[in-house]
Formats: sequence, C-alpha cells, structure tokens
Amino acid sequence: MERLILTWTCLMSALFALAAPAAEECEAQFVAGNEAYQAGDFEEAVAAYEAALGLCRNFELEYNLANAHFKLGHIGPSILHYERALQLDPSDEDARNNLKLAGARVVDRIEELPTQGLRDVWERIVAKGRLRFWGGTLLFLWLAGFGALSWRLFARETSMQRIATTLASVLLGLSLFVGFLYSATSHREEISHEAVIMSPTVEVRNAPQADNSLVLFLLHEGTKGRILSRTGEWLEMELANGSVGWVTLQDVAEI
Repeated sequence: MERLILTWTCLMSALFALAAPAAEECEAQFVAGNEAYQAGDFEEAVAAYEAALGLCRNFELEYNLANAHFKLGHIGPSILHYERALQLDPSDEDARNNLKLAGARVVDRIEELPTQGLRDVWERIVAKGRLRFWGGTLLFLWLAGFGALSWRLFARETSMQRIATTLASVLLGLSLFVGFLYSATSHREEISHEAVIMSPTVEVRNAPQADNSLVLFLLHEGTKGRILSRTGEWLEMELANGSVGWVTLQDVAEI
C-alpha cells in the first residue's frame, strides 16, 4: 500500500512538473499579447494569443484574440473566437455584444426561421459552456441530499428527522432536474457543432464534389452554419434560414 501511494505521489509530481512550464509560457504569451494590443500592434497580439492557445485555453484568451482579429478587420476569425469564448462563458455580455458587432459586417444577411421566444433562453441554459457548471451542481446536490439522509438516520428527535427528510427530498428532487439539464447540455455538446466561413467567398454545392455538382449559392466570410455531416474533405452545413449545402473543409473553421 505504501509503495502504491509513493508511486502515485511521484506520478502526480511528474505531471505537475510537466504542466508548470506550459502554464508559465501560456501566461507569458498572454501578457505579451495584451501588451501588443495596448500598443496597437494587433498583428503581434494575434500571434502571441495564438501561441498561448497552443498551450492552454480559456475565455480571456479566446475573447482577446477575437478582439485583435476584429481590429484587423478579420471578420471570420473574430466571429470564430467570439463564439468559442461564449462556449466557455455563455453569460458574458461583452463577448455577446462584440459578436453582434462583428456579425453586422458579414456580407450575407441570413434570416432565421421563426422560433418561439423561449428558444434563446433555453439555448443559454444548455449552452456548451454550462456543462461543467451543471455537473458540479449535480454532484453538490447529490452529496448534500445523501448527507441529509444520513442526518435523518442518526437524528434522534422526531422534529429533526422530519427536517432532514424534507431537506433530503428537496435536494434529491432538485438533483433530478439538474441531471436533466446536464444530460441536455451534454447532448447539445455532442450534436450541436457549428462552423464559420473563413474564405472571402465560398461556393455552396448540392453534392460533396467539385465536378458534376451544382452551385446552389455563395457564402461569404463570417457566415455561420450548423454541421450536418462530413464526407472526406467536405462538410454539409445548414444555415439559420434552413438552406443546406456542401462546402470544402479548407473554407471553414469549426467552432
């Protein structure tokens, strides 16, 4: 047993030792990017932020990189990284507002299909960035609920037993609801993959091939769509207005 503990301790120490330099380098690149951004050197800021993203990923990196791209007029990359930032923190209003500003510069005006007013609220609740939050909340409720049940078992006074029973029922009932939200968020993360057009102009075809296929319409940099399927070097995308077609992988970036 002691040998097992010693081995585990050595392994964890080695992992932390390997991770520490990467974290330090990430922080250094992030600071360098911030300094370049403040100095107005947005090209250098982009390079530093992208170097940092090769080592770690967080909301601030994605958000700052999106801002730097926006300053340079790179609409596709700015929308891509605002979307990725919102995956990590769906509640951030600055990122959401900046995404709207970037979206206003997109050539294509895609009218969304009519939806019920509650859809936006639901999408925020089960956004990809919420998965960890719902998971942590579910774990807390389960532990607290079973803790209340344990209190019920050891309590001697009838009044305390009733309080413990009520508390356990409420906590475990809430855990079922949060478990549903966790499941819905996890399912959305698995199936809801989107992509952004990165090339200035892209031909959208009716089949995943350059020859013997029809050009349905054109899309421009920054337009976003939902990925339906993949075939070789092609992606099938659905736009907000319901239009569907195939584009090449080299013309898009997945959010």
